[in-house]
Amino acid sequence: MYNIRIIDGYGKVNVANVTNDTLHINPTLTDDNAGFGCITTVADMGTETGIKLNRAAEASEDFRLRIGVDTVFFNEQFSSTTINTSVWGTVSSTMTAAAQAQGLCVINSASSVATGNYCQLKSWRTFPVLGTFGTYYEANIQIMNPPVPNQKIEWGAMLAATNAVPTDGAFFRLNEIGNFFAVLNYNGIEVTSEPLDFSGLVGEVLTHNYRIAIYDDAAKFWIDDVKVARLIRQKDAPSIVSCSSLPFAARVCNTAALMGVNQLRFGHVIVGMRDHALSKPWSHMSSGMGMMSYQGASGQTVGTTSRLAIAANPTAAGPTATTAACVATATLGLGGIFLANITSLAATTDYIIQSHQVAAGSNVLPGRNLFITGVQFQAVNMGAANAATLMSWEVGLNFGGTNVNQSTGESVTAKLARRFPLGAQSLAASAAIGIPASPSISLDLRYSPIIIQQGEFVQLFIRFINYTSTTSQALWCYAHFSGYWE
Repeated sequence: MYNIRIIDGYGKVNVANVTNDTLHINPTLTDDNAGFGCITTVADMGTETGIKLNRAAEASEDFRLRIGVDTVFFNEQFSSTTINTSVWGTVSSTMTAAAQAQGLCVINSASSVATGNYCQLKSWRTFPVLGTFGTYYEANIQIMNPPVPNQKIEWGAMLAATNAVPTDGAFFRLNEIGNFFAVLNYNGIEVTSEPLDFSGLVGEVLTHNYRIAIYDDAAKFWIDDVKVARLIRQKDAPSIVSCSSLPFAARVCNTAALMGVNQLRFGHVIVGMRDHALSKPWSHMSSGMGMMSYQGASGQTVGTTSRLAIAANPTAAGPTATTAACVATATLGLGGIFLANITSLAATTDYIIQSHQVAAGSNVLPGRNLFITGVQFQAVNMGAANAATLMSWEVGLNFGGTNVNQSTGESVTAKLARRFPLGAQSLAASAAIGIPASPSISLDLRYSPIIIQQGEFVQLFIRFINYTSTTSQALWCYAHFSGYWE
């Protein structure tokens, strides 16, 4: 039976009820009689720290609520079995790291137990720490076994060379005797949290989301949206960390011979800045994530996308209208240098100079879209002097088709190439070897980009307008695409 108490309002007729120590109230609907309330948000319930964290909403002098806008710096997943070396750097001694088809990168993939062995993966890119604007480092992590004596595992925002103690950063550490900490390091000087409950917070073969937020006055550590530690700036330090720009890094170090073995596995990694709109266009953000068009995005062929060998000239080939004869395979060559033999060609045929197919997506390969924001093309006369008459040709773009032969018709299972004219070039009568065709072609597509979707081709072609066949004559072609992957 409820324990009901009555607040009698100093003997007045209207009373307030209290049920089980809970006051039942109805706020007034009359403006003149209304009081004031304060809006707060619960940032953390204090499950681990024991202190509930409430924050007040802020308003400007013009009565507007402060609303933060976030900026994404980094968004990386391990969808394939190849580590993208354009994005990740590895520092190791005997110990190895490998990406797996399950979407995880495994550090100590070969289960090394020897003393002195270590392996660290870190992002080539570093991320700025800007005052009160929080920089967030976030990753999905698995620890495969219980803590192993003489093995140290660390991950987060940190600078560390080989297996030495980190020189700067904010990160999680599972140390050599099995203690689990949050660590703040300023120029090699560390402060740590109280030991955290490894068994309860981490466990074995369980994926947890770990987030580290770095501000000018403190670093905050979260596991699965529960704050587990807050480490304040060291009293004699001018800033929270010594380096104003830190990479994401994860490593395993054997400090002595092991009786067991452990692995660190990490998946989706995100780094961003809260409450600060940097006003960068999305193309800049994508490029900053390693998805500029000049190199393969994660899951694609690692390295450069253009056909531009080091200290080697392109191999001469006769272009055709139905194959990518000027490149080694139809899937390679997003721009580059190509040498096209133009002897005995037809005057009304579109000859493919450059061809690239965007890889089709799958469960182990992200389906990317290629945004082309600019195209440049230049040709130089090679092989033999031009004929005694002017030679001219038009340059165009085939894109969006699903076959190398861009004349293949449109159907429910295939797409016909969309076509885009770029301009015309010419060689003067009797132009010598080495004379560039004019004018060079440069098209700005920033405000209306061309989009090449997964499985589709993008090709440059030429079609002769005025043409005389000359033995051994060739065109040295430069093709360049500006853009980014999404």
